[in-house]
Amino acid sequence: MSHDTDAGAIDAGAVDELLRDAAFGAHPGCYPLPAATTPENRWWRAVALGGQGRYAAADSELRVLVRQPTGARLVSLAASTRGSHLRQLGRHAAARPLDARALVEATRTSAPAADAWCDALLGLAADALGGSQTGLARRLLARCEPSLDAAGWRCRLRWHWVSAETALCDGAVAKARVQAEQGAQLTRKCPSVRHQVKSQLVHAAALGPDGGAELAAELVVQAQAHGLLPLQWASMMLLKALTVSSGAREGELDAMLDSAAELLARRGGVLG
Repeated sequence: MSHDTDAGAIDAGAVDELLRDAAFGAHPGCYPLPAATTPENRWWRAVALGGQGRYAAADSELRVLVRQPTGARLVSLAASTRGSHLRQLGRHAAARPLDARALVEATRTSAPAADAWCDALLGLAADALGGSQTGLARRLLARCEPSLDAAGWRCRLRWHWVSAETALCDGAVAKARVQAEQGAQLTRKCPSVRHQVKSQLVHAAALGPDGGAELAAELVVQAQAHGLLPLQWASMMLLKALTVSSGAREGELDAMLDSAAELLARRGGVLG
């Protein structure tokens, strides 16, 4: 459940905990957020803001981050995050150079950080899907897979998402459902509400006419309750695609989509 936080009243020692929780925990809708105090929690703050659809604010944080003495890992993660935000808006071509930069930054050290390395490869795989390059996406997924254990739950989960989406693009519905279900199972031990909702959204897309619309309708409500505007918009788009046209219902969905798109635009999200 989203809740507001008085940023001025937060003890300095609690900033890390709150920003990490907003980015990868139980309160993704928490807003306003306290100011970042370290490069790491600046990245968490940007991730949380992006999850709420506050793209302009997130971009500002990420641009500051890459100008700080942060090291290759965080510079790579910042580029991957910016790419992810653009993809959420349907701008895959614009995301690709950022993901390529993320990969370059991740390999600047002799022992690249596994999470940055995997994030960059997964971003490039997702970009490839935007251009219907499923073969390239599969090769990037295969390249990433050996590093997933070291990269942690978040990258493992993203790998299942992109694998399911790749299978869907190939028309391999059964394979897509297996990958989506495995991702959904992983979220049972996942601390992030945002990732739980996204995993269910991928599952709904894989289910398609076999229950996908019902699940998408539930996710619209969940995403709204948690302040996850981009996932709310994506859930409504999926629901519209899977729902048989029925006059009033279609008009209601269109109005909700228009309202969400307007709010995203006010927060700096330009849909592609």
